[in-house]
Amino acid sequence: MITSRHPTLLAECAGAGGELGGLDGAAREKLGIWATDPSLLAENSFGSEYVVPFFFSTGESDPFCCGMRAALPSAAAAGYTNNCRWVYGALQAAVASAPPGSPPLGVCIGSGGHGGGGSDCMRARQAWLDAVMASGPVPPVFPE
Repeated sequence: MITSRHPTLLAECAGAGGELGGLDGAAREKLGIWATDPSLLAENSFGSEYVVPFFFSTGESDPFCCGMRAALPSAAAAGYTNNCRWVYGALQAAVASAPPGSPPLGVCIGSGGHGGGGSDCMRARQAWLDAVMASGPVPPVFPE
């Protein structure tokens, strides 16, 4: 998941000797798509026209958000002590400010590394899935 804060994260993480899971070049290449049209970023998509349930989770120590390093200058300046919480904070803010009637939306930044966020995110994912199922989704959404 790319946010508006990723270009800064990549520059600062690389400048601090960071390596984004060995995929720094690939990550920079992918940014090109979203850097040219910010409307494509998920954080800019949650509004009256967004009709798809959305959930994203990661861990505080995920190397793809420089989570294994001390707070980068931009994260620290914004009051964050964790880079992953800072970079995905934009996404959390967008989800929190989604208009009433939006489909179930969620973001969890939990403990651990890439892809899961630990047991706290497992509980958040289950609550999100319960909300999706309670909303009466149309096929092909299935409970399993």
